[in-house]
Amino acid sequence: MNTILLTLLFQILWIACTYGQVHVALQINSSVSVHFIVTDPHGYRTGADPRGKHKDAAYGVTFIREISGANYAFTGLGPPESDSHEFVFNFDLPTDSGTYTIQVIGNKTAAFWLDLYVGTHEHMQDKSWSIDTAGAIQKDSVITFTLRVPPDTTSVPRLLKIVSSRTLLADIAAMYAVHSIKDRIKLKRYADLVRLYEQKMAMSDRADAVSTLRTLVDDIKADSGHGLARRDANLLIKDVEELLNHAPGSR
Repeated sequence: MNTILLTLLFQILWIACTYGQVHVALQINSSVSVHFIVTDPHGYRTGADPRGKHKDAAYGVTFIREISGANYAFTGLGPPESDSHEFVFNFDLPTDSGTYTIQVIGNKTAAFWLDLYVGTHEHMQDKSWSIDTAGAIQKDSVITFTLRVPPDTTSVPRLLKIVSSRTLLADIAAMYAVHSIKDRIKLKRYADLVRLYEQKMAMSDRADAVSTLRTLVDDIKADSGHGLARRDANLLIKDVEELLNHAPGSR
């Protein structure tokens, strides 16, 4: 009888302790053209860095394993195009809610893709979100994203690319290197407009800076499908608009 009562008491305590917790599964996959490092809201990191001298020479990377319970690995279960690098982490809300930073690092100059899955289980109810992005990157370059994981399931997780004039120039150069931008004339025109924006901002000429970015958007739209891959045109426009959203005087 005492054993039954103790078991029942343990179950009641377990339910009381876990009630209100939301169980979350986070999975991130990337093309093998990149590695990536995830930093959690507490500052711990897990992933692989292909730059510099490699501590894990057999794999050509330095593995980082600081997030307890997280795993980063190479997956190759299908045809070569489905091979990926994979990060998996199971955690609870609201304990581990907040902003996760994802640093995507080029293994080589190439196109890349990044797919994210966030699944939650709360009071016998499941919710899930899939987020994907893509782009071009040069060897050893870094593209940074943030993933905002809210403290409950009433809000949707958000993936945001960190954009600046410097990252925009890097993206333009990478797209030319992988032939998404077909000719040097477009490369020079886009880069010159971004540099002009930088000059105008340095001179506190915000109105002209914003006008320069809007001219860049118009040029990219006009070139889309004509010497500029449509997918990459859309990515560039999204980045420029993100820069516009945070440019003083853009409203």
